[in-house]
Formats: sequence, C-alpha cells, structure tokens
Amino acid sequence: MILTVLVTACEPGASPREPDLAWVTLVVGADGTGTVEVHPSAAHENQLTEIGYEAGRALFPGHAFSVRIDGNAGGTDFVKVRVQDLYEPGRARPLH
Repeated sequence: MILTVLVTACEPGASPREPDLAWVTLVVGADGTGTVEVHPSAAHENQLTEIGYEAGRALFPGHAFSVRIDGNAGGTDFVKVRVQDLYEPGRARPLH
C-alpha cells in the first residue's frame, strides 16, 4: 500500500497544540524518493534538527538522507527528511 498526501504551500500549516504530539506525513514518490515531514508542537521547535535525524535513521535505515527546516510561511517551523533511493522504480515483480 502506498499512501500519498497532497501538501500545498500557500498558507502556514498548523501544528499540534499538545506539547508531546507531532504530526508526521510520509510521501513515497514514483521516482524512488521518500520524504517525511514532522510537525511537532511549538514546545519542540528548538529540537527540529535532532528530530529530523532521528526520524531519518528510524524510517530510512541504511539510506543516506537529508534534513532541512521549513519556515512554514510564518507558522510553526517543521522538519523535512528526504531520501533519494528509498526503492528502485520499475515494474513490480510478483511475490512468490
């Protein structure tokens, strides 16, 4: 199963108000890439880089990934983790 999410960049996105929650979005691209966005509450905004690296290691083990902070158009900042080689695109093979 592949979950896709459409994210627009027009307005600032919301973040959870509860201090111990984070919203996580995982997007798997048709080109073999993967991106995870972690939107923590404002209480953890100063830990975004650490959160990004922890998420990358947990979700993309064995892959090189990049981490960047998104300013969120004036909303609470969030972190994006991207991997270029999550899988090899191509024709699906039957499972036997």
